Amino acid sequence: VNEIYYTAITTQADQKIIDELKTIYYEIKDGIGVHKNPAQYGAFPTDPYSHTPEHCGAQQPGMTGQVKEDYIARFGELGMNVKNGCISFRPNLLKQSEFLTKRDEFNFYNIHGEKTTIPLEKNSLAFTYIQIPIIYTLSDKDQITITLNNDERKTINGCGLKPDISLSIFNRTGEITKIEVSIDLALIN
Repeated sequence: VNEIYYTAITTQADQKIIDELKTIYYEIKDGIGVHKNPAQYGAFPTDPYSHTPEHCGAQQPGMTGQVKEDYIARFGELGMNVKNGCISFRPNLLKQSEFLTKRDEFNFYNIHGEKTTIPLEKNSLAFTYIQIPIIYTLSDKDQITITLNNDERKTINGCGLKPDISLSIFNRTGEITKIEVSIDLALIN
């Protein structure tokens, strides 16, 4: 549904269909067993490691299918897309309630493996992509600001990066240290 939702946006489907797909997406996401109580689920929900023997701890190496689905779906919610070698950010599935209600800090490991902390403002959220922090901030426009390793900042109107910038990220050159994405509040529910 995540993919169909974004396809509907790209192909400029009727807004009613787009809105219904978004509703269905979250109904499906909320319908997974671990998100329901036993009365709603009709049974006891299972934990993500469904192949764990009763007599010992988690035995399954790696992630289960549901955990992988959750991970993939989250990047869809974050609106991360790579097309023709270009990264774009269109987080139409994010909810405004996911953005910070007060200042906070974001801890991550940068491209050099160093633990790093950056401040986050109210109405923002952060995640990393190829160890580069991406900070979304609610705004009245779509705009991207890239911070380079020499502290130079470049601003791009719109929601997509050019091929050379995207390639620098994919190649882990260290040239880009932070990406700030201003998101038009009209996109977020």
